[in-house]
Amino acid sequence: MWKLLIVLLFACVAEACPLGKGEEQLTVQRVMRNLGRFTVKADMYALKGTQPHEKVSSAELKTTISDLELAISCARVASDSPTGFLLPTCTQALSGKEFDDYVALYVKLMKDFEAELVVYQKIFKDILEQKDNFGSAYLQSQKIEKIVEDAHKKLFGN
Repeated sequence: MWKLLIVLLFACVAEACPLGKGEEQLTVQRVMRNLGRFTVKADMYALKGTQPHEKVSSAELKTTISDLELAISCARVASDSPTGFLLPTCTQALSGKEFDDYVALYVKLMKDFEAELVVYQKIFKDILEQKDNFGSAYLQSQKIEKIVEDAHKKLFGN
C-alpha cells in the first residue's frame, strides 16, 4: 500500500514539473532547468514586445502563459517538498540548525520566486486581453532576474 502511495506522489510531482527524457526522479537540477526552460520565452517576448516594429502573436502569448504555469508548478514543487533530491546538493554537508535555516531560506526564496512568476503570468494574460502592455512584462522580467541573482548570492555566495 505504501509503495503505491509513494509511486502516486512521485507521479503527481513529475506531472507538476516535467521530467527530462530518461529521467525517473525529479531533482533540484531538473527543477532549475525547467524554470529556465519555461521562463525563457516570456523573457524573450517581454523584450520583443517593447520593440516598436516587433509583434508578439496571441499564439506566442498563449504559449508563454502555459509555459509560465509549468514554471510556477516547478517552483511550487521545490518549495512544498524541500527534501532529498529536491534540495541543493550543498545541503548534504549541513546538519541541525544550519540545515534547518538553509532549508527555511531556500523555501522562502522559492515561494517569493513563485509569487513573482504568478505576477508575470498575469501580466501576459492581461496583455493577451489588451489590459496591459509589454513594458510591464519587461519590468517584471528584470525584477525576476534580480530576485534570481539575489537568491543565488544568499544560497550559494556567488
